[in-house]
Amino acid sequence: MSLEPSVISSIDKYKKKVVFEKVLLLSPFILAVILSIALLVIARTTWKPKPPLQEINERALEEDYSTQSGVSFFKVLAFCLAPLVLTAYGSKWYRSVKYSRHMFLAPLGQLASQYDMDEYLKFENALESVSIAAGRERPQSTVIEDPAANAFAYRLKMQDPVVVVTSGLLENNIPVDEANAIMAHELAHILIGENISAPKATDVEYMPGILLIAFVVTSLIAIVVAQSSEVFMLVSIVSVSFFCALVILQKSRRFIVKVLDLSYMHNDELADSVAIKLTRDPDALAGAITRIGLDAKNRHRVPGGMVMARYLFVTPPFIAGDYLREATASAEALLSLRKQPRTWLLSSKKANRAWLDILEMESRMTKERLTNIELIKQGHWRALSDWSRE
Repeated sequence: MSLEPSVISSIDKYKKKVVFEKVLLLSPFILAVILSIALLVIARTTWKPKPPLQEINERALEEDYSTQSGVSFFKVLAFCLAPLVLTAYGSKWYRSVKYSRHMFLAPLGQLASQYDMDEYLKFENALESVSIAAGRERPQSTVIEDPAANAFAYRLKMQDPVVVVTSGLLENNIPVDEANAIMAHELAHILIGENISAPKATDVEYMPGILLIAFVVTSLIAIVVAQSSEVFMLVSIVSVSFFCALVILQKSRRFIVKVLDLSYMHNDELADSVAIKLTRDPDALAGAITRIGLDAKNRHRVPGGMVMARYLFVTPPFIAGDYLREATASAEALLSLRKQPRTWLLSSKKANRAWLDILEMESRMTKERLTNIELIKQGHWRALSDWSRE
């Protein structure tokens, strides 16, 4: 067996759409870097070898010494700033990626030592069944120690994907049909390519900052090599104007929310639709979502903290006071104003507020997913390309 062509087509279209949105989000920064390179070329091509000393002396009598000294001062300043910017933000980038990787790997190391093997085999068999239906090899699976009932899929670099179930999920006596639905949903995320993975320097959340640094450093070099006052003024004015515009854009709340949204793309409606195509049992998936949603509502916590928040089978409902009081240690560290590595070079206060906006949006997803399943039962596959009735 394998996925229907319409399902494969829908997944491909969705992937292309996500890539387009990421490029569109980064386009101002990409254009700024291109502009800075163009300014560097202009500044470099206007360079001329120094004239003989006599000619320099003759020109010096006609030039405004105050202007020349001012230009020289700013060139020296730019020359000193370029390596400082690169070093300061380069080290911040390294620490951010390293800390984020730690927050990602920490919960994965909390493997459960004792759990009901029969319940685990139920999910193992379910994963085997839906993998056969999808026409692909069964992913690995494991159990982590966490009282909250949930599941998610992840992939480590150069390794096969892994489906994780929590010890709390095994204690909920999930029926076989709902276990199939949960594993089908997680397998669907792997097929879509939205399983969580360790943070990389090239992730979209880091790219605005990296491109901004590239723009600043290239612009500073262009200022240094500019040989005439006219070119110097052109490069300086354009560089400062674009830098201010990019900083304002990067620190705007709407931009931060969009960066976070694209950094952790997780289309549960599409995954549910693919899962139902695999199991042919929408009622079982609706039952699993409802059951785990109730458990999540009672606990108000996220296994593994914020890093895992959007990748869970059901995201716990967002209640500001309860969530902040009962969140895991990992979540509290990421929510504090002192540490917010997942939004590098962004305003911490706005980034934290954006994170809460994302979680609040995710907390409403359970109702939307159930509505989507009802539409599927009526024959409307709004997350897929084909709207035909079966």
